[in-house]
Amino acid sequence: MWFGRERAAGAYYRAAAMSIHRGLAALTAALSLLASCASGDSGKAGAGSASAQDPAAPGSAAQALASASGGPSAGGAQGVFEMARCGDRLAKSKAEPALPGAPDFEANRVELAGRPRGTSLLWTRVPAVDPKAPASAAAALAKLERTDKPLTIVKGLLRRYGKSPEVLRSVVLREGYVYAADPGVALALVESLRLTHLFREDAVFLLRGKTVHALRRAAKTRYLPERYLHEDGALKGSVAELLLGDRVSLDREHLTTSPAALDLASASADEGFDRMRVTHLSASGLVAEVRYPGGVWVTALFDIDGAGLRLACVDGADEAVAARAKRLEASAGVRRALAKLRATVSAQVQEEPPFDEPKDEPDGEQQDGTLRREWRRAYIQGQRRFTVGQVTYDIYDEAGRAVPPQVCVDFITDTWERASGTWYRPLQVDAQDERGRPFPERVIGGIDFDALDLKNRRSVAELVAFARRHPEMFDVLDLSAEERIPFTRRSELFAFLSRRADDFAPGDVLVIHGVKSDGHPHYHSVMIVEQDPITGVPSLVAGNAGRPREQTLEGVMARSPKRAIKHRIRPRPEWLVASILGAGEKGQR
Repeated sequence: MWFGRERAAGAYYRAAAMSIHRGLAALTAALSLLASCASGDSGKAGAGSASAQDPAAPGSAAQALASASGGPSAGGAQGVFEMARCGDRLAKSKAEPALPGAPDFEANRVELAGRPRGTSLLWTRVPAVDPKAPASAAAALAKLERTDKPLTIVKGLLRRYGKSPEVLRSVVLREGYVYAADPGVALALVESLRLTHLFREDAVFLLRGKTVHALRRAAKTRYLPERYLHEDGALKGSVAELLLGDRVSLDREHLTTSPAALDLASASADEGFDRMRVTHLSASGLVAEVRYPGGVWVTALFDIDGAGLRLACVDGADEAVAARAKRLEASAGVRRALAKLRATVSAQVQEEPPFDEPKDEPDGEQQDGTLRREWRRAYIQGQRRFTVGQVTYDIYDEAGRAVPPQVCVDFITDTWERASGTWYRPLQVDAQDERGRPFPERVIGGIDFDALDLKNRRSVAELVAFARRHPEMFDVLDLSAEERIPFTRRSELFAFLSRRADDFAPGDVLVIHGVKSDGHPHYHSVMIVEQDPITGVPSLVAGNAGRPREQTLEGVMARSPKRAIKHRIRPRPEWLVASILGAGEKGQR
């Protein structure tokens, strides 16, 4: 995973596991790596007067390298020796009894990653069905496992037990988890279940991945239904959803007691790897082959901390371990740039700018694109509203932010521009006008498509042509006719995406094309946000089809299933990093 939180790059010192006659060579390599880490972005690795006889001494190269890793073993001589004995620790972990996992889930993981929304998890066991569930529910659940119409059964359960939330929880949740091993059942649960179906209380807690979210019930209003809102974190104020793998409870402590799933998404983001092959899972640790930028594979041991994973140590050929550190350092800029893209996507989803289609558009007439032109004219003139046809639209939202209308391709170019610092100023609040005064200005950052030869900013096809004209900025992959698998063949599509996972990565733009229900061919564009580290299937994409939203490819393509992915546009890392972070930055994937 490229999107997410950063962790500093560093090599794990392994000299203590080497024989004496290789000690001097190992120390030389460690000192070389320390020099590179000290100039990296962590700010933690400092050179000191290390003792060659005591690689774990305070200030030594070995200890500095361990600290630069940012891992749980970083901090003290004991941590260095722990990682030096990684081979021993791996052997000990592999000797522990294996946890059962969820074989049926893993057998269907390719589609489960791409169809229902959820977090990339590794199940340590299948969560148990509540023994207190009504006998009648057991029959319905058994039928749910066999039916080809799971949505009908799930909606029937909601109707039958809708007035008894505590009973409904015992029926559709397993130990508080939204869980299903069948992609169709998982999709039916995620599409149908709402927190308001399951709770009436004012406060509810939700575990997503390894993070606990506090939720507060909001009453129904004239315009909004009853709902739960996030009380804290980056999602504060947004409506809470239920996704596959989420765990919910009235008791915060219960959520972290005997978790049945481990958060792979956070581990991938924290530690900088993008692929994982699980080798052994026990109660105390996970052994896996993990891949770092540049295709560097090493064996990793992760300690289990509740629902989270902490990298304990890595093992492999000396060259691979050293290459891992160098590639993490080289790719740090790309990870920071993509993290800014991810934050920009989230901001647009929360702001919900309107879709660029007049509300009173005449039947049979296509006026998409009209609103943004008029919005920009009115914005520059310092107005608060503008009118198209018989309808008046706002320039700013309730928070005073400028919200230009979007079509799907605007979402893509806006994301790149906004992440680079190019955007419209919000209302300026001052003592004379608490509502805020217009201060119209389009601030220019590192990317400005208005200044480039993008002939039609509102055309997906033109964006593809623009990317071809600028190979220094983008890499364009054209899928052959045989590779353009329509969503009507969804199993083949997701199998293809997993098989060709390296051709698709977070930050890439997917161009979808084909015939819609109106019989005419249409383009659509989305940006990959997350990718399952085990299958490589894009697990979350973002775009604007009516409003900005984060969805799975199922959510994007199911409405027009004859369409297929036609192109992939990948920003060149050097261009992306320099444009978003500054000209002095370098970028490598």
